Amino acid sequence: MKLYLKIFLLVSFDILVSCGKSDVGAEIAPTNLVLKSEISTDGSGTVVFTATADGAVSFDFEYGNGEFATVPSGIVTYKYTLAGTNTYPVSVTAKSISGLTTKKTFDVTVTIKVDLPGLIWSDEFNTDGTPNPTKWGYDFPFYYAQIAPYKYGKPYEGVEVREAQRKALEVPNTGMIVLSDIGDTLNIHPRNKTDVALRLANLALNRYYKVLQIDDSGPIYKEMVIEKNRVIISFDHSEGLHSAGDKLTCFEIAGDDKVFYPGEAKIKGEKVFVTSKKVKLPVAVRFAWSNTATPNLFNGANLPASCFRTD
Repeated sequence: MKLYLKIFLLVSFDILVSCGKSDVGAEIAPTNLVLKSEISTDGSGTVVFTATADGAVSFDFEYGNGEFATVPSGIVTYKYTLAGTNTYPVSVTAKSISGLTTKKTFDVTVTIKVDLPGLIWSDEFNTDGTPNPTKWGYDFPFYYAQIAPYKYGKPYEGVEVREAQRKALEVPNTGMIVLSDIGDTLNIHPRNKTDVALRLANLALNRYYKVLQIDDSGPIYKEMVIEKNRVIISFDHSEGLHSAGDKLTCFEIAGDDKVFYPGEAKIKGEKVFVTSKKVKLPVAVRFAWSNTATPNLFNGANLPASCFRTD
């Protein structure tokens, strides 16, 4: 009797201990969640994710593009499609056998190479007006449209962006078209898309594909020279400089006090001479310096001049 009782007690004790370990382990959330990313070097955007965690039986992946995947192994392949170099948040949720979870978010940076001959941009612009093709990893032409005149709420809000866009031409391999003659000051998105497209296409056909031999830009401010009471303005793309009307409009001139008065502007050859009876010793000139300015200075290609300021 004593021998049988001892065996029964030992077996019962072992069973209880074994069940206790299983129950406790099932109630612990996964720990030590780690994500490794193997990014393809061919620029295809393919990434192999490997997630590991103690106590995990499956993993949920959220790739930062609103897409999901659940895999028991923790290994999954995903392909990003946005060109350029971009950083994505990748969320991984590790699940235990009882459903308890541990979640972490990791950042993965992916570079996708796309062989673009160039880029044409005709929509909104950052306020600094500066394109950045270098983000793509190689240089290519960047042609864009200067924003059209529009009745913005703040004074000079629109023209300051146009000026920034003009200055962005200092970036190599860029080109800009001006829309001051085909805009609508009451419509921020002018309806005349045809001429916008033609002007942008001519930039590409002339500069990149070299199938045209035309002047593809309106006059762009180059420099000014002060001679006594007059300011002489020089332009790039100035061949055939003319006004679409009896008198040039939208020129202003100022002296040391920086008070700008309407200027009397005349074309002589490929330059514009600006004076004012109210300014004896000029120091600065502005052209088309308002949100809604629609000036009438054109070149021989009948393309309008960009706004500018020298102060």
